[in-house]
Amino acid sequence: MLHRPLYFSLLLPAFLAMAPHTHARISSDANVTTTVVDPAVITAASDLDFGPISGDANAGGKARVVAPRKPAGTSAGKASPATVIVGGAADQSYSIGLPKEAYLLKHENGRDTVTVDGFTTGMPEGLLLSGEQIIRMGATLSLDAQQAPGLYSSQAGIPVTVHYN
Repeated sequence: MLHRPLYFSLLLPAFLAMAPHTHARISSDANVTTTVVDPAVITAASDLDFGPISGDANAGGKARVVAPRKPAGTSAGKASPATVIVGGAADQSYSIGLPKEAYLLKHENGRDTVTVDGFTTGMPEGLLLSGEQIIRMGATLSLDAQQAPGLYSSQAGIPVTVHYN
């Protein structure tokens, strides 16, 4: 009978070594949901217009600021902010992205330029209560003292973006 206990005591460590290592696991399930909403869009309703301005030969340059809060001009020759319409899903919050860099407006002769920068909006963030919001945008125009008279305009649109928050 001496062989049996010895035999069992030799096999027990072998069985323990072959047993799979188990760790306590705790798990839980989580649901995943999303709501797809109408995309945010922005539409230009009126252009930014600095109106007529002249350089001052003695001052060395001039700037004109069009504020975004100023109502849009209704007659030719008056400065007016750009008006854009932000649209999308009702009750969604949004933010407006404006250019940080300066843009050049080219003279109709194709050579002379003026600089526009400092783009601002009276409402950089908002909530689309009815699915639509009207935003005004202004900027600063800088011209040289000896600026050539004539029409200056952007060759391509100035990018304005809208994003849901």
